[in-house]
Amino acid sequence: MARFFTQLALLDPSVPVRCPCQYPHGCVCDGPERVLRAYCYKVAMPPMTPAHREECLAWIENVEGYTRAEYQEASDQDLARGVLHSMVDYARDKGLL
Repeated sequence: MARFFTQLALLDPSVPVRCPCQYPHGCVCDGPERVLRAYCYKVAMPPMTPAHREECLAWIENVEGYTRAEYQEASDQDLARGVLHSMVDYARDKGLL
């Protein structure tokens, strides 16, 4: 996954977001995932750049059942949500969840 989100990782991953991580010592999500969650939960974030959107679309088109065309014109929030959903589906497909 890391190869997909080099540009998103440049955004501040320390933004406070609601996260499903229920670990006693806080969130265990990596920087790009925290950034995507910030977009989903409408935390004050700058608009995604074309490079950020391209990373998200590149990820989406590599997950079975998702297509770039479905998200090409999506809002930043919907695109981020689609990426997070596709990450979960990918992990399930690989037997990781």
